[in-house]
Amino acid sequence: MQAISKNRRALSAALALGTFGFPWLARAAGSDYPTKLVRIVVPFGAGSLTDTTLRIISPKLSEALGASIVIENKAGASGQIGSSQVVGSPADGYTLLMAAVTSHGSGPALFKNLPYDIEKDFTAIGLVGAPPAFFAVHPSVPADDLKSFVEWAKAQPEPVPFSSVANGSSGHLTAEHFALETGCRFLQVPYKEAGQAVTDLIAGHVKFMIYYAPLIPHIKSGALKPLAVLSDQRADFAADIPTAAEQGFPGVESYGWTGLFGPGNLDPKIVEKLNGALMTALQDDEISKKMAEQGQQIKLMSPQEFEAFLRADRAKWVNVVQQANITL
Repeated sequence: MQAISKNRRALSAALALGTFGFPWLARAAGSDYPTKLVRIVVPFGAGSLTDTTLRIISPKLSEALGASIVIENKAGASGQIGSSQVVGSPADGYTLLMAAVTSHGSGPALFKNLPYDIEKDFTAIGLVGAPPAFFAVHPSVPADDLKSFVEWAKAQPEPVPFSSVANGSSGHLTAEHFALETGCRFLQVPYKEAGQAVTDLIAGHVKFMIYYAPLIPHIKSGALKPLAVLSDQRADFAADIPTAAEQGFPGVESYGWTGLFGPGNLDPKIVEKLNGALMTALQDDEISKKMAEQGQQIKLMSPQEFEAFLRADRAKWVNVVQQANITL
């Protein structure tokens, strides 16, 4: 009886210690993952680019992972509400976050009192989509490339007005970044939604806009004039538009990226499985076609590469916000 009692006490102690006392238990758990439904929180509304992108990839992601996926929209506070829910969830791989540049790229530079540590409270799993931004001007602007645009802008007696979808949006911050790089003077005209911002650009009320694929139909119709795509390479769906780097402006890049995250300290084996399933889904021909139709570029990244991408993106926006003295 004494031996049985001792064994019971030892087992209780082992269970109490859990994965902290026995790291191999964590590895075993990671090896068995997943065994139940996976919940992915979208911290933006239904129909947003982040939400739409996840719904495109989720069937193939579910198939590759071997688990059912349920999507929950928890919008509000520029992604902070939904992100906070994931931070407070167990780090077991069954609650994930589909975040974006607004919440995990430029957001940390703009919001000084986030309810979480953007680096410590999340585990980067993989980049999902990276729609590049386009620099488009009204046809009245006498410039066909960025260099001539800069020359024209500097010659203007007043700051050149540009439209953005909101104060602090990626289009706003990218324009400020370009101004810092070139010495141009710009005046932001923020709108509540993209449609009106584009409409007023077409009407000539503002002179340029930095935005994503929704500009392409107006570029093709001749209503707008493209000067550059702000990515590291030309977009497949608009291959005739040169990058900023090709025109002598390296580093002027802007992506409306989306990515998959877990809570902080997520088991590396679970991260590896999730990243592998994500890479499988993104390489599917049907997924690639649907993403391209949305104006998205797919960039396959390991968790480590995605983390490096995030650090560089955040550092860039912090620098822009500080130098341009941008406040919300």
